[in-house]
Amino acid sequence: MGKSLLIKLTHHILFSPTKMNQEPFPTHEEFGQMTLVLMKDVERCWDELHAATTAEDQSFWKRAFTRSVFALIEGFCEFFRSKALNAENKKLYDGLSSGEFSFELGVFCALLGETYLINDDGEIQPQKLRTPFLANLLFCFNNFAEALGASHRIKKGGHGWNKIRSAVRVRDNLMHPKKPDSLEIAEKEIDDVVFAWRWFYQEFGILLKEVTGEFPDFSDDEFKLKLKKPE
Repeated sequence: MGKSLLIKLTHHILFSPTKMNQEPFPTHEEFGQMTLVLMKDVERCWDELHAATTAEDQSFWKRAFTRSVFALIEGFCEFFRSKALNAENKKLYDGLSSGEFSFELGVFCALLGETYLINDDGEIQPQKLRTPFLANLLFCFNNFAEALGASHRIKKGGHGWNKIRSAVRVRDNLMHPKKPDSLEIAEKEIDDVVFAWRWFYQEFGILLKEVTGEFPDFSDDEFKLKLKKPE
């Protein structure tokens, strides 16, 4: 199955009227547009990387592909966070109506992306919550799964976790370069980025199958990097 079809099916499952979206979600159309663009970016970078015939072009598309993969995952994390926040809002509303609370203030504040302190004037001041990439992914994905009533969770330290951590380091080097070597991506490193991309789709697919019964299967070959020998 081609990746264009994968994009269409994933997009259809996420933003069609299914169990995942039974109630109107204020920004689901915007999220749909955003994630579709991000998935297309990954697909284009993947194709261009395979088409590149010089070392310079391959280096460029390795960087572009890595950035696009992590932008895709971060975009979905924002979708997960927003859906989970809606669920917490509903818990709060239902609790106020019934008097029976299952609301967790800490989770709610974290889903808002805020933390709080008391400033010098004795007033509460909100601050943006800063969370490392993988911690944020685990938190957003798992709270999204809970909001859907699913049992699947991403667990730290699972199969290939070291590869995922390696891919995140590549991403961090590109986003915060400190020396020329930070912009060079070795063969093993780009393999780890591809692994992280596939791993995310696999984990997301398990969740989608549990909730909707739908998710397109894909083969190992679709995520196999086959670069041309540089000229």
